[in-house]
Amino acid sequence: MMPISIAFVRTLLSAENELGSRSILGMSAAGGMFLIGFLLFSLIYIAFRIPSQPYIFGHELTHALFGLARGANVSKFKVKEERGSVKVTEGGILVLLSPYFFPIYMVALLLFFGSVSLAFPLLDTTMGKIFAGLVGIAWGFHFCFTVNGMLQRQSDLEVYGFFFSFSFILMMNLLALCLVFVAISPFSLSEMYALWKEMMASSLLWFWDAFCNFLWPEGAN
Repeated sequence: MMPISIAFVRTLLSAENELGSRSILGMSAAGGMFLIGFLLFSLIYIAFRIPSQPYIFGHELTHALFGLARGANVSKFKVKEERGSVKVTEGGILVLLSPYFFPIYMVALLLFFGSVSLAFPLLDTTMGKIFAGLVGIAWGFHFCFTVNGMLQRQSDLEVYGFFFSFSFILMMNLLALCLVFVAISPFSLSEMYALWKEMMASSLLWFWDAFCNFLWPEGAN
């Protein structure tokens, strides 16, 4: 998953660079507002004690939704001040790790924006910029609480092993960021996919070269 994650990072940077505009923080309007929203929530999270119950509710709800998508039975949905739980009859990596890479509140915001955009074009407008900032705040909420949760003992991460789970979560979050970039900017999904394929090919070549050099260093007998 390492070369895939590297390709996603390079794709995001290249997509931002290709937009050309440098109107906010030296970035495109969408990228700059998203970053401002993310930093704003991160500072608030560090400075104040934000109740974790909304995150816990979203965490358990995401487990339940992914379980329902697999045809599982969901029961015993409980959310308390510091912890929550839900019983899902069907497991699997997506059901187990979904709350760590599926920002449910941000997805709800994107769906609302998408619905409004069907009637009123919002990209590259003042409302579109405000929306990008709100998406950044929602991503900050997901990022801060997810990182805090992963630093504590989580049984979800122990099933497949922490190293594998962390790698998978990182890869899926980077994929989510690529899709978010498409949603808040003029960059199309087909353009993002074409760019990712190009970056993926070079990332695989780099990874293979680094792997071979690690096993057989140059100059070694």
